[in-house]
Amino acid sequence: LAGLLQLGLSSLSESSTSADGMTLLKFGDGSGVAYDDTVVIATNATAQGEDLLQQTIQRYKGKRSQPSLASGNKSFTSISKQARQQNALTVWLNVDAAYDRLMKMLPADEIPDELREANSIVDFQNVDDFIASLSLRETGIALDANMNFKDGSKSMFYNLIRTPNLNKDALKAIPADAVALISLTLGGAGSAQAQAAEGMIQQTFGLDIASQIFGNVEQITLFAAPPKEAITAQDSPIPPVAQAFGLAVTSKNPQQVHQLLTTLLKTAELLPDTQEAPGIPESGRFDMTLANNIKFFGHTNPANKTMVLSLNSQVVDASITAARQDRSIVNAGKLQEALATLPPATSKLVLINVAGAIRLASQAMELPSEDMAAEARKALDELIQAAPKTTLRLQTTEQDNSFSLRLSLSDMPPIRDLVEPIAHLGGIMHGAARSPWERAMPAPASVIPTNQPCKIDGKVDDAWAQAKANAISHVAYSPASGEADASASFKMMYDKQALYLLVDVKDDELINDSVEFWLDDSVEIFVDADNSKSETYGEDDYQFNFAWDGSAPSLGETKHNKTDGVQYAFDRIDGGYRLEVKLPWSTLGTDPKPGTRIGLDVHVNDDDDGGDRDTKLMWCTDHDIAWQSPMTLGTGELAGLIAWWKFDEKDGRTAADSSGNGRDATVQGDPSWQPAGGKVGGAIALGGDGDFLDVEDESAFDFTGGVTVAAWIKVTSFDRPWQALVAKGDGAWRLQRNNEADTLEFACTGLQIPSGNQYGSLFGNRPIGRNEWRHVAGVFDGKRMSLYVDGTLDASQEAWGTINVNDAPVQIGANIEMQDRFWNGLIDDLRIYNYGLPESQIKELAAGK
Repeated sequence: LAGLLQLGLSSLSESSTSADGMTLLKFGDGSGVAYDDTVVIATNATAQGEDLLQQTIQRYKGKRSQPSLASGNKSFTSISKQARQQNALTVWLNVDAAYDRLMKMLPADEIPDELREANSIVDFQNVDDFIASLSLRETGIALDANMNFKDGSKSMFYNLIRTPNLNKDALKAIPADAVALISLTLGGAGSAQAQAAEGMIQQTFGLDIASQIFGNVEQITLFAAPPKEAITAQDSPIPPVAQAFGLAVTSKNPQQVHQLLTTLLKTAELLPDTQEAPGIPESGRFDMTLANNIKFFGHTNPANKTMVLSLNSQVVDASITAARQDRSIVNAGKLQEALATLPPATSKLVLINVAGAIRLASQAMELPSEDMAAEARKALDELIQAAPKTTLRLQTTEQDNSFSLRLSLSDMPPIRDLVEPIAHLGGIMHGAARSPWERAMPAPASVIPTNQPCKIDGKVDDAWAQAKANAISHVAYSPASGEADASASFKMMYDKQALYLLVDVKDDELINDSVEFWLDDSVEIFVDADNSKSETYGEDDYQFNFAWDGSAPSLGETKHNKTDGVQYAFDRIDGGYRLEVKLPWSTLGTDPKPGTRIGLDVHVNDDDDGGDRDTKLMWCTDHDIAWQSPMTLGTGELAGLIAWWKFDEKDGRTAADSSGNGRDATVQGDPSWQPAGGKVGGAIALGGDGDFLDVEDESAFDFTGGVTVAAWIKVTSFDRPWQALVAKGDGAWRLQRNNEADTLEFACTGLQIPSGNQYGSLFGNRPIGRNEWRHVAGVFDGKRMSLYVDGTLDASQEAWGTINVNDAPVQIGANIEMQDRFWNGLIDDLRIYNYGLPESQIKELAAGK
């Protein structure tokens, strides 16, 4: 590296000389460099640059006696030469001199306002210097920063943040099994902090409590101590992870803290309306019930004048035990060693045992499925085992004229022990991540076809059995108190005559007492018939409303008053009601075909007590603006058979589409037709050497929420990896050979699966023999991926998210995005659907029905 650096410098310089055993280089702009085998010295282009370079060389060689920065600066000498050599980086800045020089360089009218404001806070002229160093060791990292002020400095910034030293005795209330803490002291009643906080509190809350805080509270510690028994979300509306935290407040007068606590709870409206101010005992344990039935627990220890508060009684009990048994973080547990090495002058402290924090954080993880959660827990357990003692520490020391900060990560395991679990966890998190817009806009809802007559009576006919339920779970206005108060889902299906919807609503109080339907219990169905998603309502956009009433329900359409042929029926069900609706295609102005998309949303209004609406549930987004703009609607996609190639041709270069959708396939290469050689009639034989078929109309095969690919195959030879039966490139969906195995792979890129595989792969288990007919099918129904062989389930896994779309054409027997993956064998009766067929229909296909 030194040789490369020297070569590079030499090639850029104008002249080269030597002095005192060092090579001197001079550059065109007047700057210069001197170097030997171990040191490089550089000066910038100034009038004194050449003299400065010579002086530095002489000082380096020991020929100059004047003090250097390393020997003449008081703060810099605190970092030994050995430490500077071992540090990865050491930075020193003469702050007041640098600021003075900057002010002289800038014209008075060009000084940035931000710089003036910063100076008014920090007072740069009274800052001597700033030193920072970064040290890297095999088992740890440390960043140290120190700011030294001149004698008599009155920096507003420093006065605001400066606090007394921590008292370790106040930490004896923290149980030994705590895994993290944040602790700081408060200044007195006359401190700069108190004065600044007083005005802020008075202005924001209208409370005069600053004196109760700064004149009384001495130290505050927020800590995390995982409870012995797991707390579930069902026990409390508070997230489980929040119930692992406690707050320890050490004060001069705990009774004043009691009064302060009561005042804050009242101001925040956290006490029930009917409850008087709680009486908190001067010592011992206490609890109280807050709004929404949240339980709040505490304990006051008069011996050390510390109050411990938590939303979990187990945390408070652990603190009591720690004090009684003298087993706190001061003398036991994961944080003890870090506390034992804490400098006495520490004024603020953050301590985190990484393994404990990971375990605690895992309780707050929300992942799309149990399978993914299990994979994540496995990766987290590996990290926990690798780093049992790893500790993150942030501490400050605040002396009269010196502020020091240290951030360190100690007892780190070898990086090799972390790479695999972190990579695994990263893949899982990447799979679970979704942008707010993607989360708000669900994948197109599948509208299944039906051949059974549907009677509109509010009952669940057999025709609804295969329809998927879509949760109506986005909330506007006030949230419901629970599922019984307001929750809903809907199903859809269609035939040649109409679009049908079935909406199930849980609602324990049904109200109809207002003129406007949206103020009472009602259902709204929004339809953008041509899926144009325009900003304003047009001729093809509708807002249908159905108002519940036990004796006289009502129907309306607010945009065009167009309800011709619309049928509906309410039915009272256990815990709520059901609405069944028929919307004729002739009214909507849409020609129903598989693959047709319509804009759609379903809303449920809930009124519990008369008057205004209490809650609104929506399927598509979190914002109640569908009535203003169709562009916010979700999408419904008419499901069905998109393409069907029987391969019964005797000759020619085209395989006809028997679905009626006109998606013929064009022959490429030199395959042979087998008019009598198929499983069902004829077949096409692809030779594995460039034979395949192309299908145009790429967008018709962009399936995001579901797909079924089914065919009869007769393998001549598995002679290439990943041979494609049918594929829409490698970036969407495909059914193909599993690498070099005799099994199949069904893959939907874009879907998230438990293993974190980025290709959305489902690998089969059953070998596919040569020269024998097998019916194969790959299915994604919005929740699971399944692979079938001869009508029997071969492999299955959870899957969620949406399949990617692309501009690639569908190819039969090849993959346009991957070369040399040609199918070698016969294909017959290939069908592609834009939704996941149920297993019963896969069995029927395999049976030749």
